[in-house]
Amino acid sequence: MPSSDDEPPEAEPEEAEPEEAEPLEGEPLEGQPVAEPPKPAFTNPGGRTRRVHRVNFGAGRAGILQEYSLPEILVAAEQGRETGELTLHHTAAIKTIFLKRGHPAGAMSTVPEERFPAFARASGLDPVRVADIAARAEASGRRTGEAMVAEGLVTAEERRKLVEVQSSQIIRAAFAWEEGVYEYRPLPQLPAWLLPVSLRTVDLILEGARSDVPLTQLRERLSPALILAPAPDPSVELHQVALEPDEAMVLIAADGTRTVAQLVASSKLDERRTLAVLYAARTLNLLAEVDHVRAAAARAGF
Repeated sequence: MPSSDDEPPEAEPEEAEPEEAEPLEGEPLEGQPVAEPPKPAFTNPGGRTRRVHRVNFGAGRAGILQEYSLPEILVAAEQGRETGELTLHHTAAIKTIFLKRGHPAGAMSTVPEERFPAFARASGLDPVRVADIAARAEASGRRTGEAMVAEGLVTAEERRKLVEVQSSQIIRAAFAWEEGVYEYRPLPQLPAWLLPVSLRTVDLILEGARSDVPLTQLRERLSPALILAPAPDPSVELHQVALEPDEAMVLIAADGTRTVAQLVASSKLDERRTLAVLYAARTLNLLAEVDHVRAAAARAGF
């Protein structure tokens, strides 16, 4: 059974195949693509500057993160209402994101500081008690979070909230990955040992763009001459995106009459925050690239 501490019950359904999750403790995943990435599940003839609209998910399908970023893959998974596991390989790190009807429902990581005991200590819990409970839980094959609840260190709801924040951070930290491979495996249902959490793709992408995608990557993905306008087929409704007032003004200004450089120059926000809003909106297909600057009289709007 997986010894990761971010999922609860000990029940091990046959379809969960928990032995496959054990490598998330730091060993390579057996049978996963590392040296030779498989053929991507979809193509992107226009390169990174083009918008990805759909991903053709399927059993055993895989691709490279250099072609498609994790935010783009998550949007496509939500559109397809996929249930399964998405595994990412990046240098020595492995992350698995569980999806339920298209929504992220949990995540695990081999990155030491992202594992549950380290995350619990960083969240302010007594480091001595966490270390003691984690050691005894590992020795008995029990999950640390489950043991923390049993010993009264946290309540079941506090544990669920910790796992939710931990999963969000694990996912968002991978937004900056530009090298590595991904593989998606559909599942009839999530493993019974998984403690499911409720995460919204739109929130992950907006917050990840604000804080986790480096400025250098934002500049690379949004060239100064790029022209953006409201997309005809957005993945989400604008009211579903928790924008601050000055961020909303950036989207209003992106009406096809200005380049990215002009939007940055006219924004009340700094360059990084302005580019983050544009990147998130483009990834969510709220904004789309247009070929030329529109006349002000013909500009589009939300």
